[in-house]
Amino acid sequence: ALMDALAVLHTIPRQMVFLARSDIFNRPLFSKILTFLKIMPVYRMRDGYSALAGNKEVFEETVAVLQAKRPLVILPEGNHKGLRKLRQLKKGLARIAFQSEEATGYSLGIKIIPVGLDYSRYEKSGSELLIKYGKPIAVADYIELYKKSPVHAINSLMADVKQKISELMIDIQQEEYYDLVDILRNSYSFTLLRERGESPWYWNRYQAEIDVVHLMDDIIKKHKDNHPEKLNALFEVCKKYRDLVIESKVHFRIIEMAPFKLWKLLVQGILFIALSPLFLYGLINNFLPYIIPKIISKKVKDIQFVSSFKYVISLITFPLLYLIQTLLFYFLVPLPGYYSWIYLASVIFSGIFSSRYRMLWRRFIKRVRFKSLGWRRKKLRAKIIRERERIEVMMKALRDTL
Repeated sequence: ALMDALAVLHTIPRQMVFLARSDIFNRPLFSKILTFLKIMPVYRMRDGYSALAGNKEVFEETVAVLQAKRPLVILPEGNHKGLRKLRQLKKGLARIAFQSEEATGYSLGIKIIPVGLDYSRYEKSGSELLIKYGKPIAVADYIELYKKSPVHAINSLMADVKQKISELMIDIQQEEYYDLVDILRNSYSFTLLRERGESPWYWNRYQAEIDVVHLMDDIIKKHKDNHPEKLNALFEVCKKYRDLVIESKVHFRIIEMAPFKLWKLLVQGILFIALSPLFLYGLINNFLPYIIPKIISKKVKDIQFVSSFKYVISLITFPLLYLIQTLLFYFLVPLPGYYSWIYLASVIFSGIFSSRYRMLWRRFIKRVRFKSLGWRRKKLRAKIIRERERIEVMMKALRDTL
């Protein structure tokens, strides 16, 4: 949702214009705000046939934007779903590009830059985000074909755009075996990292996950028709492994990474205790601006809008409540006025610290939880290790067939 657009804005220091679905412009106030933010509406068939006439004015504005050498940002899937998979792209992207060139005598030299976004957990604030930009696709390369056959040119351009975007993301196209590939993406990618001797930081994990997806594409193509029982057997083991991981309340990453030694966990525990006063200070002073967006966002039914909703509400609650708290400090605490500025700075700093502390604390608890399975729930830990080893054996056998 909004976070995709902000991701692009964060990495390109230029004024950009965005196209968004028209239904969010229905309210006059929202329409003014969105227009101020350089967002223009796109009317779809579902908005009603009569509404499509509004696209003529929008098209004229997009031509003006491109003539002014401003980037035009389009989210070509036109919808959203919580899967790591590239969905069907809308052809409006190509139509805008060709018609803009045609309207200006093919003089704009438009280039389409594919972008791939990968969220470690898109619904969680503070999670990891990777933004990848591909090589520009020159619309000029398709102009001659467009003059002969606009339909073929649009289809050809969109096919290339889809291919280029797919190369910039984790794109699991195996519908029948999506869950199987996704489980292995989360788990078997660490096997590839260990084989390569690479650390499990985000970029390495991302590359390994892509390699797992490509590896499974090859394995599925080879065995889907002739030996589907091998894939089904692997899927059953993977599902059992996933269910055991869920039962343990530990994330895949914690299990797959090298086991933490007890003394390291003890040192981390001491550090958490030592820093807890600063965490509590930040928690208390940032509790209201943090909890209000969280409570309100629970009313949002679509989980993929939650992060965007919380972000927008936070833009209001944090500055407003920081102002109120600072004013209360100024009037109620008998100290010189400049202490109010010190208080405000401490609230902001401790809020950032508390947020990071909380994320690291959760990770620490999961490590402790998995470590303690050795004496707390030995059977569960043994089952997790056994199923993980079965996956290793089965994957090795499948890889040997390629």
